[in-house]
Amino acid sequence: MRILTAGVVAAAVVVTGCGSDKHGVSQTDVQAYAALAQQISSAASGYGTAANATFDVSGCQSTHAAYDAQVRPMVGRMGAMSGGMDQQMEMMGHTADADMSCGADAMVADLDHHDAVACTSTMMSANYAEATRHATAMTTWADHQHARADEMGGMMGTGGGMMDPGSATSTMTCHRNGDGTFTLAP
Repeated sequence: MRILTAGVVAAAVVVTGCGSDKHGVSQTDVQAYAALAQQISSAASGYGTAANATFDVSGCQSTHAAYDAQVRPMVGRMGAMSGGMDQQMEMMGHTADADMSCGADAMVADLDHHDAVACTSTMMSANYAEATRHATAMTTWADHQHARADEMGGMMGTGGGMMDPGSATSTMTCHRNGDGTFTLAP
């Protein structure tokens, strides 16, 4: 009986030691994810402004290269964290909200598309239009990811977000389209 009791106590210590770590995702992970989303949104917004202030293709290319070098690694980190975040959502009963990998993939796809077409026109107005389109898309996706992290944080009790796990979603849902594009829709 003593061995069984010691085993139960050891198991209780292990579970208690996990704190708020649920299904492999901690509150710190959720906060880091939200911070990445905010940084990406800020960088994309700043890029849109900076790109529209360039005078020539060379300046546009330089601005784009600096932005891509800053944001792509952040999106990569977000993508690496997204699978666990989606599993967390599913385990908390919010399967429809388990779209963080989709959102991160959408940002990678938009970065790749923008990389292929940014600053390729000799008409600066076309370059400005593409930079604005991309900045808008990236801030929209980053805001979606931030809302999901906020939602998850609320369910985990970190404050903010949706404190009632039975509440409706806080944002639209990411959808992978058959043509390889992504959309946010109900």
